Amino acid sequence: MQNEGHILWDEFHHPRDRGWDSDALGERDVTAREREYVYCAIRMFTGSRRFVDKTPENCLRVRYLDHLFPGAAFVFLCRRAPDNVSSLMEAWRARPRFVKYRLPEPMTGIEPLDGRDWSLVLVPGWRDLGEARLEEICASQYVACNEAVLDARTSIDPSRWIDTTYEDLTRSPLDEFRRIYAALDLDFDPAAQSFAEGLAEQLTSTTLTAPRADKWREQNPEAISRVMPQLAEIERRLGYSAT
Repeated sequence: MQNEGHILWDEFHHPRDRGWDSDALGERDVTAREREYVYCAIRMFTGSRRFVDKTPENCLRVRYLDHLFPGAAFVFLCRRAPDNVSSLMEAWRARPRFVKYRLPEPMTGIEPLDGRDWSLVLVPGWRDLGEARLEEICASQYVACNEAVLDARTSIDPSRWIDTTYEDLTRSPLDEFRRIYAALDLDFDPAAQSFAEGLAEQLTSTTLTAPRADKWREQNPEAISRVMPQLAEIERRLGYSAT
């Protein structure tokens, strides 16, 4: 797909149908009707080609996806916490672009933003963030998504799991894409090579500003500094050294 696959995942699992809990799903959430719908939709999108999806909410759905697509390969892209959380903050401020849900009760700590509009991944325990600042909400999104992936990874055959980082992809896109294609046993054809070579000059459809290291120090330095203690442990688990 050329964009994120919300149309596939939201048809059967809108949070309003589950008491507004979160975007998280497990293997027990897969139904036969849903499997038929998703498989049919993917065939319409891709035909006989390989289906690739990058939807952030799916960080909370690894076991669900593994049950829905037995044998699927998972490519886990992580990013250093300060830059990622700062990017999430900018996405929240880019209203209404990344708003996903109209909440049943408002968040009161994010004024002047509308507290009923939730952007990006709806994480478990979001109601506990009702009075939280924006940086605290975004830090909670970062922690919840990465913890969910790392916990679920233990149940996936290592041969079906590939790790990469945002930093490696932006620093050496050609080398990193070549490595990922090889791990997936895919032909790194001229079209893929051309895309990788031009990646440094391109912005994705969800990118607000050009990537660069430590951008958070210019955009949200005080806010990010306040949540650094909350981010330290998950950064360590992801393999990053102390900032």
